[in-house]
Amino acid sequence: MKTTIFPLTFLAAFLAPQILNGMESDSLTGFSKEDSLSIYHIDEVIIQQPRTSFFQKGKKVTETDSLTLSVFFDGDLGKVLNSITPAYINARGGKGSSAGLVLRGTNSYQTTVKWNGFNLNSLTLGSTDLSTVPVEGMGSVKIIHGSSGTVSGSGSFGGSVELTNKPDWNNRLDVNLTTGYGSFNTKRGSATGRAGNENIQYHFNIFREDALNDFSYIDRMKSGNPEVTIANNALENTGFIQNIFARLPGNNKIEAGFWYQNKVKEIPSVMGLYEQGNALQRDSIMRGYVKWSKTFDHSRLNLSSSLMSEHMRYREESAPEESSGNINNYIAGKKFFNEVDYRLYLNNYITLDAGASYNSLQADVEQYGETAKENRTALFSGVRVNYMGLTTNFTLRKEFHPEVSIPPLFSAGIQYNPPDTDVAFKFSYSDQFRVPTFNDKYWQPGGNPSLLPESGHTIDAGVQGRFSPAPGHSVNAELSVYRSDIENMIQWVPGEGYWSPENKKEVGINGLEASLDYTTRLKDLKLDFEGSYGFSSPRIKQVHEEESSITGNRMEYVPAHTANARIMMVHEKAHAGISVNYTGSRYTTRDNNPVYEMPPFTLFNLYGGYSLQLHDFKCTLQIRAMNILNKQYQVVRGYPMPGRSLHASLKVGFSR
Repeated sequence: MKTTIFPLTFLAAFLAPQILNGMESDSLTGFSKEDSLSIYHIDEVIIQQPRTSFFQKGKKVTETDSLTLSVFFDGDLGKVLNSITPAYINARGGKGSSAGLVLRGTNSYQTTVKWNGFNLNSLTLGSTDLSTVPVEGMGSVKIIHGSSGTVSGSGSFGGSVELTNKPDWNNRLDVNLTTGYGSFNTKRGSATGRAGNENIQYHFNIFREDALNDFSYIDRMKSGNPEVTIANNALENTGFIQNIFARLPGNNKIEAGFWYQNKVKEIPSVMGLYEQGNALQRDSIMRGYVKWSKTFDHSRLNLSSSLMSEHMRYREESAPEESSGNINNYIAGKKFFNEVDYRLYLNNYITLDAGASYNSLQADVEQYGETAKENRTALFSGVRVNYMGLTTNFTLRKEFHPEVSIPPLFSAGIQYNPPDTDVAFKFSYSDQFRVPTFNDKYWQPGGNPSLLPESGHTIDAGVQGRFSPAPGHSVNAELSVYRSDIENMIQWVPGEGYWSPENKKEVGINGLEASLDYTTRLKDLKLDFEGSYGFSSPRIKQVHEEESSITGNRMEYVPAHTANARIMMVHEKAHAGISVNYTGSRYTTRDNNPVYEMPPFTLFNLYGGYSLQLHDFKCTLQIRAMNILNKQYQVVRGYPMPGRSLHASLKVGFSR
C-alpha cells in the first residue's frame, strides 16, 4: 500500500538583522560552563536544543557513546539500551521479535520514543517496537529518565528515548560498506554515507538483514524438558533512512528526514505447544519530517511537521479441518504532526519558550468497524533561569482532546552546581498523563470509549559528581531516587467471552538508580568501567472492592532489581570488552502467584574489534559473542531467548 508524503512549505515570518557569533557548550550533565546568553556569545547547541532536552534540568540523563553505537551497529535499539542502562527490555524471542522498553517500573506503553523530536509510539498499541529501530541509522541515543509530560506529551511516565541525527558541518565525504554474519543463519549488509560542506549535509543509511533464528532451547513446559529447535522464526528486514541539513542565508536552517522500513517476521509457537507455528507478521513504516528554524539576535523561531504511516498485517492459518479459523488482520495508521515554537533569550539569565501543536490521527482497523479519527491540540510554555550555578526550569502544558478534559500540566526542575566543584544536585517534579490508545477505545469486541486518561506525577532527586583521584583517572557517579503515582491505570481484564480495558488501578512506584563510570589511561591503553543498578517497586495502591485481594501486590513483568556492568579496553587500532547484565525475578500474574514467577538471569557478552587505516580508507573487523555461558532463559513467559551466539562484521570506509 503506497503512502504519499506531500511537500511541506514554510514561510518565514520574521526578518533577522544579525546572527550572534560564538559557541559555548551546554551539557546536560551539568559539568560544562554556565550557559551564556550574552548578545555576543550564544551557543548554537542551546539555540537548536529541542524542548525535551532544554527543559529537563533536574532529570537524570543517559547518553550513548560512539563506541557503544559501533559495537551494536547491526542491532536494534533494545540492544543499545540494555548496554547503557538497567532498563528492562521485554523481548519476546530472538532477533526481530517485538520488544518494548520498561523504565522505572512502568509499562512499555508508558515510555515515549522520539526520532528528531517526533513521537514514534504506535497510535493503536501505544508503544514503540524496539526491534524496528535500527541503531546504525541514528546519530545518538539518549534516555531522559522520568521525562515530564509537559514537554514529552502523552505517555512519558517512565521516561523518553531521544533518537537524533545531527550534521557535522566540517564533513566532506564519509562512506562505509558493511557486511556481517552470525549464528542462527544471520546475514546483514548496509551502506552508510555522509557528504556535504559547511552549508549543506546529506546522510543516508541503507540496510538489509535476514535470519532464520533457528536456535535451540530447553522446553521446560513439555514433559521431559526436551531440547527443541525453534521453527517458523525467520526474519527479513529492509529499510533506509536519510536526512538533509541546510544552512541558508539570513540565519535560516532547514532539516528534513525520511525513513522507510519493511519487516517480515515469522511468529513461532510458544513453549509447551507441539504444533509448529505458522503465523506471519509484516510491519511497514514510512516516516517523514521537515523542520525550519530562524535565529534572531535574542530569539529563535522553529516550525516542524511530520507525517508518519504504519501498516501491519498479521496472518495465521488454521489446520485444514479448521479453515474457518484463519486469521488475517490488517492495521493501518497515520499521524500528522505540526508544531510552532518560539524561544526568547531575555538576558544572560532568563529564557522564555512558548508554542502550540496540532496532531491529526487516523486508523483503519477491521476490528474497529469504521475508521477512527482524532484531532488533538496543545499549548505549552516554559521559563528557564540560570544564575550563579543554579538552573531552574518551569513548564506548563494544556492538552485539548475531543473526548476528555485534561487539566493543565505543570513541571519544575532544579539543578545546582556549587561554585568550583564538579557536583550537581538535582530535583524535579512532573505531572504526567496518557490518553487511551485507539485499541483501548475502539477494538471490537471489548473496546471502551469511556476510558479516562491515566494521570499522575513524579518526584525525583539526585546527585551527580565527577572527580579525578589521580592524573589520568576520572570518575563520574550519579544516584537518583524517585516516586511516581499513577491514577486510572488502564488494564485489559477478562470478561464474558472477551477481554476489555478498564481504569482499574492506582499504582505507586518507589525506586532508585545508580551509575558509575571510571576511566583511566595506561600509556596508549584506555580502560573504561561502567556500571549501573536499578531498583523499582511498583505496587498496586487501590482497586475496585471485588479485587481488594491484589492491593499491595507488585505489578507484573517488572523486576525489582536490574544491573549491568562493562569493562572496555581501547588501543589505537583495537578495542575489546566484556559486559554482564542481570535481570531479577518477575511476577507474571496479578495475584503474584510464586508458581508463575520468572526466575532471575545473568548474561555475559564479549566484544572485540581491530581497525586498519590506509590513506583515506579504513577497514574494521568486529566480533561479538553474546550469552557466552549459553544461559537458558525467558524474558516473557513462553517465549524462549537465544543461547550462545557469535557475530562478525567487516566494515570498509572511505573518508576525506
